[in-house]
Amino acid sequence: MGRPPKVGLQFFYTKVGIVSDINIQRLMRYHKGALALGTFDAIINQLYENGYYLEWNEDQKFYLSRLVYGEENYIQEIVDACVDNGLFDKDLFIKHKILTSQEIQEIYFRAVKRRKFNISSLQYVYPDVIEKVQKELLQTGNEFMYTETQLLHTETPKIYTGSTQSKINKNKDNNSLRSLLSYPSSTTRAHARESMGDKKEILAAEAIEILKRDSEWIDQMTNLHKMSAAYIIGWLDSFVCNCACRGKQKHNGLSDIMQHFNDWLLLQKNLATKGNKEGSKGAKPANLPNPVQLWNLSLEVLTKNTSSDGKKMGYDVASFLNYDTTTKVILLGVPNKETYEYIEENLIEEMARVLSIYFGRDFKLNYKIPNPPVNQSA
Repeated sequence: MGRPPKVGLQFFYTKVGIVSDINIQRLMRYHKGALALGTFDAIINQLYENGYYLEWNEDQKFYLSRLVYGEENYIQEIVDACVDNGLFDKDLFIKHKILTSQEIQEIYFRAVKRRKFNISSLQYVYPDVIEKVQKELLQTGNEFMYTETQLLHTETPKIYTGSTQSKINKNKDNNSLRSLLSYPSSTTRAHARESMGDKKEILAAEAIEILKRDSEWIDQMTNLHKMSAAYIIGWLDSFVCNCACRGKQKHNGLSDIMQHFNDWLLLQKNLATKGNKEGSKGAKPANLPNPVQLWNLSLEVLTKNTSSDGKKMGYDVASFLNYDTTTKVILLGVPNKETYEYIEENLIEEMARVLSIYFGRDFKLNYKIPNPPVNQSA
């Protein structure tokens, strides 16, 4: 029996200037500022986890109140305000208790263009959403095909043999406002705490190797400090050197070293900004990781939670060939067309999420199959 079709998203696009939106500004001004924005973002996250709309009921209200540590009446207040401001469709909310909008649906259907749907199961879809997304995809050489019974994305795979031409643009923007909410402990930190048991102290060098592989934390740090993952990782190495020079190699657990590093990094940025002589060399770390190191860190994160099939048919046989810093193109070597198709069908969403953290959100992913051996027989 085949796998059940995916419905929700693992990540989604958010406009950079969302706080400049007049409706968001009204929401923040009249409903407790950043808490209102965080609550709205939590609702959007819950919506995309379920698809392109969210059925609003008491259970959802209770769940979100627990998530943002707010009263259920306040959650309902935010929903009502979002409906009144046009952030959610008012007619659909009144008639069906559904939270969605045309923009939400456009973002969703762009993200799921490779999935198959039974068209009869698509409820509450705006009439022109599919047509609009289809036109955008056609402009990029893709096609979003649908009939009365099926919604299907088709694309003739372009496998390059001995060529590095661009094949797929994987622009994945996960610049959501989740940092306003409390993140649960990441899998990486949870495993680290479990392996350390009751150990209270941790060496700085040991801790940064854990943090380098904590993609959620790296993502938060890049957003907070407005710098690339390569810079964050480079600063981590400089931080270890600084700790050794000051005799502060031991810390009271990961939380302590995370706080210490964050404060130290802010100091380096402030020194550089003020033009202090000591800070003039602190504009960037002494050493930056090379693309191979970034790929290896990404691969460790990706393989930690993937299935044995994902490792065997995807990550174990794919190889990192090159990263062009000018075009932001990652070139992967794959042994055959089947490997390419398996990656695109089963692994690409998580790959896009992780690679966008370590290589930046505007990266592109290309594939290359080695030239077949020449038949030298007579």
